[in-house]
Amino acid sequence: MVLLCDVPVHELSAGDKQLLQPSRNWPMHQAQCYAHLRCGLRLVAGARYLLLGKNGCGKSTLLKAIHERELPDWPVHVTTHLVAQGSPLPPGDTPVEAVLGADEREASLLAEAEMIERALEMEDETEADEGDGEGESGSGADATYQRLCDVYEELEMLGAEDAAAREARAMRVLRGMGLTQEQCVGSVRALSGGWKMRVALAAALFVSPRLLLLDEPTNHLDLRGVQWLQRYLANEYRGTVLCVSHDRAFIAAFAQRVVIFQNQALDYFNSTLADFETAAAEKAAGRERMAANLERKKEDVKKQVKEMTKKASAGSKKGSSHSKAKEADAKQLKQAASRVKKLGRMGLEKTDDGKKFNSQRHGIRVGADNNNDGGWDKHGKMTAAPVFVRDDPSLVFEFQVCEPLVGVSEDLPVIDFRSVSFGYEGTVPVFTDVNLVVRKGCRIGICGKNGAGKSTLVGLLTGALEPTEGEVIRNKNLTIGRYHQGFVAELEKMSDECALGYVSARHPTFSEQECRAGLGAFGLRGNTVLQPLSTLSGGQRVRVAFASLAATAPHLLVLDEPTNHLDIYSIDALVEGLRAFEGGVILISHDQRMIRELVEEVYEVLQKKRIVRRFDGEVDAYLKRFE
Repeated sequence: MVLLCDVPVHELSAGDKQLLQPSRNWPMHQAQCYAHLRCGLRLVAGARYLLLGKNGCGKSTLLKAIHERELPDWPVHVTTHLVAQGSPLPPGDTPVEAVLGADEREASLLAEAEMIERALEMEDETEADEGDGEGESGSGADATYQRLCDVYEELEMLGAEDAAAREARAMRVLRGMGLTQEQCVGSVRALSGGWKMRVALAAALFVSPRLLLLDEPTNHLDLRGVQWLQRYLANEYRGTVLCVSHDRAFIAAFAQRVVIFQNQALDYFNSTLADFETAAAEKAAGRERMAANLERKKEDVKKQVKEMTKKASAGSKKGSSHSKAKEADAKQLKQAASRVKKLGRMGLEKTDDGKKFNSQRHGIRVGADNNNDGGWDKHGKMTAAPVFVRDDPSLVFEFQVCEPLVGVSEDLPVIDFRSVSFGYEGTVPVFTDVNLVVRKGCRIGICGKNGAGKSTLVGLLTGALEPTEGEVIRNKNLTIGRYHQGFVAELEKMSDECALGYVSARHPTFSEQECRAGLGAFGLRGNTVLQPLSTLSGGQRVRVAFASLAATAPHLLVLDEPTNHLDIYSIDALVEGLRAFEGGVILISHDQRMIRELVEEVYEVLQKKRIVRRFDGEVDAYLKRFE
C-alpha cells in the first residue's frame, strides 16, 4: 500500500465558518482541543474514495482547497484536476480541442516540439538551396537538437501519445460522455451549460491526473452517461479518485473506501459505503446500549450526592456543637463534592473503535459533562451532548396533505394528453402524437437522453407550454407543484433575501410561525432560516424551494432532477417523504436508486423517433438496459 498523500487539513474554513477543527484556542478540558488530531488527509495511491458528509459540512470547499494547493505540505508531484459545478472549460473552439488542450503541460510540449521540428526543416531547406554554405553555427544547432531531445524525453515520461492517438482518445471520452460526432467537432459556444459540464468532465478524464477530484459528476449525465462513467472509473482510470456524489448506484459501482466528513473532522473507512452503513448501524446499536448504561450509572451517582448532601444538611439543622458530628457533616459534604467531580468525568468506557479510553490520546470521555459539547446550562454548568441521537432533525422532507379533488376517482385522469404534438417555431417537432394519462396518486418516471425533450414534456404537463397539435386536458381544480433544475441557481442570486423572507413573500397570507413550520418540515430551523440564501449550501436551497412549493398543498408534484444538490441521506429522506405523499409524483432523474424505489411506470422520450412511449415492463427491467 503506497500513500499518495498524508497532509494536515485543519484550519479549513469558508468565510467565518470553521469547517475543520483548528488546533488552538480550546480549553484543555474540552474535546474540541483534540479534534484537530483527526484532520489529516490520508489517501492511498490508486484507490477510489467517496467523500461523505451532510450538505453544508464543507465537502466542496475541501476539494477546492486540495486543487488550489492551499493545504500545507501538499506533495509537489501529486497533480490534481477538479470537476465541479461551474468549472471553466479549457481553451478551444470545439469540444475535442478543449479536451486536447486540458493537459496544458503536454499540449505545450507537443506545440514546442512541432515548432522546433518546423524550424529545423526550414534550416535544412535553406542549407540545400545555398549549397555548401554555412547555416546556423554548430553550437546553435546542437542546442536546438538538444532541446528537441529534452522535449521528447519529457513527453515520454508523461506517457504522451502521438497526435492521432491523443485525438482518438479524446473523441472516445467525449463520446462516452454522450456527445455525438457532430457535437465533438462543433462549436463549444453552441453547447448548453449541461453539455459544457460534460466536456469539462471529459477533459479531466483525458488529463488523467494523479488525483481526480469530482464534485457531483453525475448531475448533468443521463443514465447511459452515468453507467459509462462508473465503468471507466472502476476499470480504466489508473489514478486516485476523491468523489462527492449522491448517486448510490454510481458510488457502489466504483468507490472502494469512504472518507467521512463530520463533526469538524475526517474519519476513514476502508471498504464500501454499504459496508460502512452496516458497521455504522451496528455501532449505533452498541452506543445506544452503552448510553443507557451510562445514564443509569449517572443517576446512581446523583442519588448518592443527594443523599450525602441531605444527611449533612440534616446534621447542621440539629445545631449540634459536638465536634465529631461536625466532622461527620464535613466528611459527608466532602464525599458529595468528590462524587460531583466524578459525575463530570463519567462517560463511555470505550471509543467508537472499541478501544479503552485514554485521556492522553482521546481527551475527555464521550458523554462526560466536562466535555461541555452540550453547552452551558442555565445554572452555568457544563453539560454533555446526547451520546446517542436516534434521528437527525435536518434529514426530513414532510409534504403536507393536499385537499382532495372532489369527484375524481382513482381511475379518472387528472391530466390527459390527446394526440399531442409540440415543436418550437421554425424547427422540427420535438415529439408527435403523444397520448399520456396522469392519475392522482401516480408515480411516473420520465426518462430519455439529455436533449431528448423531457423538460419540454414537463412544460406541457404543467401548462407552461401549449401543444402545437392535439390537446392537454387538466382537472380545473388540480394544483401542480413544479421543481426545476434552475431553482438553486435562482436562489443563490438572491443575496439580500433569507429563507423565511423568500417563503413569506411568495405566500403573503401565511404568518411567520406558519412559514417557519413549513421550512421546518424540510429540515430548516432556527437561525438557518434567517441566513442570506447565497450563504446556504446547494442542498439547503433545494429545501427552501421544496418548502415554498409544498406550501401550495399541490395534488401533483413534477420534479426535474431534484437530487442534484442533495447529499445521500437527504435523498433517502426525500424518497421517504415522497412515498408518504398522498398526491401524484412525476419524476425526471438520473438517480438509479430513486427511480427504482419510487417510480411505478416509465415513459421514454425517444429523440430520433420523436415520440413518447410507455415502457412495457418493470422498472428494474428498464434500468438493466443501461448496465
